[in-house]
Amino acid sequence: MELKKTDTLELQDLKRIAQSALQIGDTALAVQYYVEAKDRDPSQCKFIYDVGRFIMYVVKDYNLAITFFKTRLANCNDSMNQTVYYFIGYGYAIQKQYDSSYVYLKASLNLNPKDLKSHLFLGDVYAGLKKPDSSKMEFEFIIENVNGNIEKWSELMPDSPYGYLYLAVSYQLNNDIENACKYYKKVLTIDPKNPQAKEMINKLKCP
Repeated sequence: MELKKTDTLELQDLKRIAQSALQIGDTALAVQYYVEAKDRDPSQCKFIYDVGRFIMYVVKDYNLAITFFKTRLANCNDSMNQTVYYFIGYGYAIQKQYDSSYVYLKASLNLNPKDLKSHLFLGDVYAGLKKPDSSKMEFEFIIENVNGNIEKWSELMPDSPYGYLYLAVSYQLNNDIENACKYYKKVLTIDPKNPQAKEMINKLKCP
């Protein structure tokens, strides 16, 4: 499918063409039309949020996803702001742009101080900024709060090993070796090369 001239297309037409491009597997073309639709009307709060997530997690174009989320922040002020701040911080953290990530993760936590995902990546950010004490505090917060949120972790971050890794650490610290092994193994199903999980499975002699 080729990119059509867009100046004569209605906004809904742009979205329909983007969906059609996705259906035939042309993700790059779909993204071009999504960008055009965003620029045509930046006040489409739900649309911009949904496409931002798609670009973040499926396309993995983190800079473009950040652009979508920043557009939403500039044009929408609602209960989703905290999550949008998190996604921007996450996008910067994945790219190891720690200073920028710090700003947005802190903004996320200002709106929801108990958001575990923001604490998780803020811990990574502090580690990247060579602030081990601050990093340790974030991870300790997660360990203290995660045991009652096992299902929540799997719902919020089903494709990420981090939540399961800290669950495993938490169980290990509480001498619950059976569950520690369970979640270290879960880490390896998502990230087969994860060095921490491999090391601890051997150390704990997990069956």
